[in-house]
Amino acid sequence: MFAIQKKKSVVLSEQQLVDCDSNNEGCNILSNKFRYVKDEGVVSQAEYPYVAEEHDQCLLSEGSYKINDFKEIDGDEEVMADFVFTNGPLSLFLYKSGVFDPSAEDCQQHSVGSHAVAIVGYGTLDGKKYWLIKNSWGNK
Repeated sequence: MFAIQKKKSVVLSEQQLVDCDSNNEGCNILSNKFRYVKDEGVVSQAEYPYVAEEHDQCLLSEGSYKINDFKEIDGDEEVMADFVFTNGPLSLFLYKSGVFDPSAEDCQQHSVGSHAVAIVGYGTLDGKKYWLIKNSWGNK
């Protein structure tokens, strides 16, 4: 929403979320991250670059960018498309196979789950529906 309202895109620091969020234990990963951004804020990736490993400690205390609130929506494709059209980007947690139903013990391990991305749009090409996804990797 910031990019839409300010007409300026800011790449936020994934590394800050890895290093500074104490609820980084694999389950409820998106809601934990959004709660952190709401309460503490996050800085830009330029200020806290991604290094693909967790630091032993958080390298700063508070971020410049915060959110007012967040909510979970139904995973139905039409509900998701309507949300993106009405509100803007939608975060999505990807899991590679099977039913994602980890035990409480599994949630204590960092290996549970997979990867989060942002759905920034959608469309149809040659009769096939698709999502436009922004990944956290790379510079574009």
